[in-house]
Amino acid sequence: MLVKKIRILVFTAVLVSVTIMSSAQKETPLGDPDLNRQDLDRFDTDGDAKLSQEEKEVMFEAIALEAFTGQKLSREDLRGMRRSRGFSGPRGGRGMTPPIDRKELFDRFDTDQNGKLEGDERSPARKYVQSIRGKQSEGTTSKSAKKPSEQNELQTSQQSAPKTEVGLYDEKTLRTLYLRFPNADWYAELSDFYRTGVDIPADLIVDGKLYASVGISFRGNSSYRMTQDSKKKSFNIAIDYDHANQRLYGYKTLKLLNSASDPSFIREVLYSRISRQYLPAPKANFIRLVINGENWGIYPNIQQFNKDFLQDWFKTKDGVRWKISPGRGSRGGSLVWNGPDISDYQAAYQLKTKTVPQNAWQDLIHLCRILDQTPNDQLEEALRPIFNIDSALWFIALDNVFIDGDGYIGRGADYNIYLDPKGRFHLISHDNNE
Repeated sequence: MLVKKIRILVFTAVLVSVTIMSSAQKETPLGDPDLNRQDLDRFDTDGDAKLSQEEKEVMFEAIALEAFTGQKLSREDLRGMRRSRGFSGPRGGRGMTPPIDRKELFDRFDTDQNGKLEGDERSPARKYVQSIRGKQSEGTTSKSAKKPSEQNELQTSQQSAPKTEVGLYDEKTLRTLYLRFPNADWYAELSDFYRTGVDIPADLIVDGKLYASVGISFRGNSSYRMTQDSKKKSFNIAIDYDHANQRLYGYKTLKLLNSASDPSFIREVLYSRISRQYLPAPKANFIRLVINGENWGIYPNIQQFNKDFLQDWFKTKDGVRWKISPGRGSRGGSLVWNGPDISDYQAAYQLKTKTVPQNAWQDLIHLCRILDQTPNDQLEEALRPIFNIDSALWFIALDNVFIDGDGYIGRGADYNIYLDPKGRFHLISHDNNE
């Protein structure tokens, strides 16, 4: 009975989505004439006096985002949203920072070929990135004349540590993480190396213990773009950056989100907590972050979708992982059948597993073909051996209930796919803060 109710909910959500999208197929504005003119003036970012399909998709996303945040997006924000989806448009404005090819950057500047840009290697690489992007860094935000000594922060950290042993993602525990960068312009350097694959080393202190030389980078797409007038970015922390076996309470990667479109700061943690009752989903809690002696406030601390996640939920580190990000591929990553050619899927489905079974891509394409071409009365039977149907229904229902404007229903993106060693696919949520 419960599954039946979920299916009805999912069917209703899909029906509404299909109705909205089908009405947006023409290249002309829709609905009431007065509303048409208003929409045209706001969302015609290329100035051709009509709303293309791409501009309408941005319109739907923007309206949902404005309804959730209560803040109206500027025209420059709308242009940036369009570019972040991979659509062309007029230059200028506050669009997404273009990525730099990591292999090209490391081939050029990683002189000792150790897979990291260290010391003298980073300085010329940084200037190169600035020249490619045509911009200077945003500068340092450090307000402290002198950061506290390492010993001082170790003592302070020890005093505030939990009195009993609790896990990294314990929801009742608010830990303080102390990051110590050696350079004063660490923020500017992180900004310059955003979306390059380059980590900046720093020391981390947690619960009175020093974790030497962890790797730091800014993360996020829309969350990064939306905070350009603010300094609070999302962080990725690689605990094993310089020491392969180094872990923080059993985990090698931290994901700290800035809740750019969530003033309450609780959406991501709440989404994950409820999701975990029904399907595999990230662990999540809150942490307090201090950088070079400055208090950067509270961050949602969200478990990374990596081998640690697989071990927690599936009791294995094997299998294949894909990440589906916004703006990758012309047709998105919503399990749409694009034909038999692997190259037609590789842009939208970002492979996150280094060693991949030979048939992994073909298995993914086979799943898309079944979803597209199997008659409805045969679909459940065809999917059951290769697709976790129950988990997927919960995944879509939660996406709909939480109105995730950046997720599977809204954009066919910002989620993960896992192919387990037995050949079964699972949908996993990702970045549910919008």
